[in-house]
Amino acid sequence: MKRIHLRTDERGIALVTALLVTLLVSGLIAGAFAAISADDRSGATDRDQTQVYAAAHAGLEKLTSDLARKFEDDVSPDPEDILALTEHPPELDGFRYLAPGDDTDGSGYSICWNEDPCVTDGEPAATNKTISAGMFEGLQGMFTPYTITVTARSGGGAEVRLRRELQTVAVPVFQYGVFSETPLTFFSGSNMTFNGRVHTNSHLFLNGTLASYGLLFKDRITAYGEVVRTH
Repeated sequence: MKRIHLRTDERGIALVTALLVTLLVSGLIAGAFAAISADDRSGATDRDQTQVYAAAHAGLEKLTSDLARKFEDDVSPDPEDILALTEHPPELDGFRYLAPGDDTDGSGYSICWNEDPCVTDGEPAATNKTISAGMFEGLQGMFTPYTITVTARSGGGAEVRLRRELQTVAVPVFQYGVFSETPLTFFSGSNMTFNGRVHTNSHLFLNGTLASYGLLFKDRITAYGEVVRTH
């Protein structure tokens, strides 16, 4: 009987194995590059978001400060004077103040008044309410609400919008027993009791206690400057 010998050729197995290993290594390298690229993009996005948030916050603080200075100079400014503040946003390289989703001329740096709806037409409407806290607690005040909205956009397309609601309060001076724009002095020639509120936009001098007479206040005393008891 003739024997038949079967021969197995394994020369192609080594080539296939090498190709599989090369493919696996290539996949690992591609995955590593993809992960690094994604991490870089994520870091750039986070950095862009952080910077544009800082730009929006800077605009919000500047507009708030400008509005406060306006009321320090004029307790009843015209609406046009208030709106003029929105024409001077911060100048920051790489950032613009645009309305959300607007790439043209929509302003992202605005003030409006009245709570609902928030408008810029006509005079701001004031509401008469009792002041519930602070140095003017208990007095009647005229409350006028304002809404400040700032939207900043970076060159990379990141966008942050911040809003702040605030109000001004006008306090009619007729609610005071004594109200003074200049330094105010009390000197009692005899025992004296004063029942009304006292306020001065300067210094308050209370020298009645130096004499043999008493000086008694039964309501709140406030002063923009100092309260001096010894002179």
